[in-house]
Amino acid sequence: PTGLLAMGDAITSFNPIYGQGMTVAACEALALRQALRLGKRDDHKLARNFFREAARVIDIPWQLAVGSDLALPCVRGERPLSVRIINAYIARLRRAAVHDAEVAVAFQKVVHLLERPPSLFAPGIVWRVIRHGGAVRHGGAVRHGGAVRHTVASGSTSRVGQAAPGQPV
Repeated sequence: PTGLLAMGDAITSFNPIYGQGMTVAACEALALRQALRLGKRDDHKLARNFFREAARVIDIPWQLAVGSDLALPCVRGERPLSVRIINAYIARLRRAAVHDAEVAVAFQKVVHLLERPPSLFAPGIVWRVIRHGGAVRHGGAVRHGGAVRHTVASGSTSRVGQAAPGQPV
């Protein structure tokens, strides 16, 4: 209706597990303030300016949420090569973040919308991800390629067998 603008969950509903809905709504409020400051009080121009800026606000967190959802094998949906590559990198980045505070901070800044995702591909971050991203861990097992090894209390490892990449131990 004339004189009303949809905002927040009325235009984009995020999965609450990611905790981005309120942040995006606050950013949309800033976009509305900017649209109002432009001085275009015509309802159609105001709506067009607001929704153009709101789309920019929504795009990154939406892509982050969709990419995170598609990293889960139980979620239905196409996984183009670009999504698979990004999800593999983010999985390695998250493993590296456990051991490297700089990687952890860079990731949190993106998750909390303080930095844009390309910041995770800065050469220094990529180097740290490569250096610290290591093996995929599943419970008490560590997977190097297809071989699965379990760490025993003494700290030594024993080879258990082969598992297909991406399959649970």
